[in-house]
Amino acid sequence: GQRYEVRVCWAATQPTAFTIDTFGVQQVFDSPELIQSLATFSENHHFRPDVAEIGRVHSNDRASVLFLRVQAAADYFSTNKTLMRHPPPVDVDIILDPYRGNIFPQSLTLTAGYIVLLAGGAWWLSGTIWKNNHVYSITHLDNLESMDVGQHDGDILSDQPGADQQQRATPQHPFYSLPSELILDIVDLLPPESFINFAFANYPLLHSYGLAPALSRPRVVYITTQTQIPALFPLLNLPPEIMLHVMRNLKPIDIMRFTVANYQDLARQGIAPSLGEETVQQLRNAVRARLAPG
Repeated sequence: GQRYEVRVCWAATQPTAFTIDTFGVQQVFDSPELIQSLATFSENHHFRPDVAEIGRVHSNDRASVLFLRVQAAADYFSTNKTLMRHPPPVDVDIILDPYRGNIFPQSLTLTAGYIVLLAGGAWWLSGTIWKNNHVYSITHLDNLESMDVGQHDGDILSDQPGADQQQRATPQHPFYSLPSELILDIVDLLPPESFINFAFANYPLLHSYGLAPALSRPRVVYITTQTQIPALFPLLNLPPEIMLHVMRNLKPIDIMRFTVANYQDLARQGIAPSLGEETVQQLRNAVRARLAPG
C-alpha cells in the first residue's frame, strides 16, 4: 500500500522531452517488444552486489513489481543536421520518492515545513501590525470625537445674534451663484416636504448662509448609520401625517434642525429622503471644513 512518486531530473541547459510509462510483469511478457527491451537492458547493465543484498533484505515483504520505461527526445530545433540526427546524451537522475502516510512526498517535507513556517510568521506579523494600527485609529477617533463634542457644545450658543463670527466658504455651484436673498425667497416658498429634500441636497449652501446647523462628527455618524433610538423621542412615535402637519407650522430653519436631529427615524417613516454617497460626502466635507484650522 506504499505510494511512490517517480521524478526524472536533468540539466536545464539540455532541453529534453521525456515520456514515462509503467508496465506490470504480465504486460511485459505479453509484449515481444517489451521483452526484447528488457533483455537488452539486462545485457547492458550489470547489477552491483550491494544492490542485490538490499533486494534480499526486503524479499520477505509484500511488494509489487513495475517496469519503468523512460523515453527521451531532443526538445529543440537547430540548423545543424548532425546535431539533430545525433543529439548528445543527457544525464538523468531517476528518483523514487516514497510518500509519508501516502499523502505527501518525503523529499518535499522540508520545503512544506519552510512554507508553513513562513506563512505563520507572515500571519503573526500582519496581526501585530493590524493591532497596532487599530489601537492608533481608535485613539485618534476618540480624540476627534472629543474635539467635535466640544465644538458642538459651542455651536448651541451660536444661535444668539452675533455669537458666531466664523467665516464659511460658499460651495461652488451654478445655483449657488444666485443672490442670497433670492435663494432665501425660494426656500420660504417651499412646502415642508420639498424643503427637507432641498435642505439635504444643498446642505453646504444652507450651512454657509447660516440656515443649517453645524454638524459634529457624532451627528454625521448618527445620520449616516442605522442608529435607532425612538424611545428617547416620544414625538417620533406620532404617525407621519401628524408629523408633517406639525412641521408645516415650523419655520424653515426649525424644520432643518429637527430633520437633522431625527433624520434616521424620519427616513424610516418615509418623510426624509435617503442619503446618497454624494450627499454623505458633502456632509463630511462640511464637518472637515468647519474643523479645519483658520
